[in-house]
Amino acid sequence: MGALVSFEAPALIGYQERIQWLGREILTLAEVWPTRVRAVVVGINPSQVSVDAGHYYQGDGARRQITRLIRAGVLTPRSGELVYERAALEAGVGLADLVRRPTPGEKSVPAAERTYGRTLFEATSRLGMCRS
Repeated sequence: MGALVSFEAPALIGYQERIQWLGREILTLAEVWPTRVRAVVVGINPSQVSVDAGHYYQGDGARRQITRLIRAGVLTPRSGELVYERAALEAGVGLADLVRRPTPGEKSVPAAERTYGRTLFEATSRLGMCRS
């Protein structure tokens, strides 16, 4: 009989979190919710690059998207800052994804999973508290 091996999951970094998604545990990014919500950027799903880094908008395509908010003056990262959660929280901007499972790209997310994610997001997000 073999020895029992203990497995300990690696420590989380940045905004990483482990959740149950469609019946299995996944590593993803925690939603970012400011105390007072002015707006929420809702993506389709996080990239594996962002999840590995523990921060939103770390892939090349995502950085191009977040740059639009910076140019518009919505987010104001500090000089040289390459993560955006602090700037989003200070601006009252939440960060979330409909599908919590990371993939190489949004085209890797089936329509049924998008529908599931949207339903779950609408039911559980803090946006529900903002509705009158």
